Amino acid sequence: MDPLEKLNLKGDTNLNGDLTASGDVRVLGQITVVGNGTFAKVNTGQGDTEVHLMDQNIRTSDNVEFVNITATGNTVLGNASTDTHTITGHITTSGNISSSGTGENFFGGDVNIIGANLVLDNNQKLVFNNSVGNEFSNIFMNTNNTMLFQNLVTGGDVVIR
Repeated sequence: MDPLEKLNLKGDTNLNGDLTASGDVRVLGQITVVGNGTFAKVNTGQGDTEVHLMDQNIRTSDNVEFVNITATGNTVLGNASTDTHTITGHITTSGNISSSGTGENFFGGDVNIIGANLVLDNNQKLVFNNSVGNEFSNIFMNTNNTMLFQNLVTGGDVVIR
């Protein structure tokens, strides 16, 4: 047997310099490494796993895609009121959907309200725009709790049937 074919070390053993093995290295017990260890794969009992940086090479500037995201607590998307978030598909909620920003909120299709009310606070209005985006009519509740139906094009009455 080649004297270097099998090496048994017992007790505390210190090796200085590089240790190179062309076959398997088997350790019964713990391995303590002082310094850096370089590994291509690690098997923790669930099969070989490739080793990547802790952030898996994902930077804050990268685009990422997930099949599903489950979050508990508050979830923050973006950090500025000018951020835009595009969602393809449906949004389903068991609670409220609210907007704390100022200005306009846009929906690119029908807004269906089923089994609920559309609630406008005093001094808010429901605006009707024509095809070029000009307001032509509105339903307005002023601060005196007076409901106003305004036709801004003709100045005439709005007929509700």
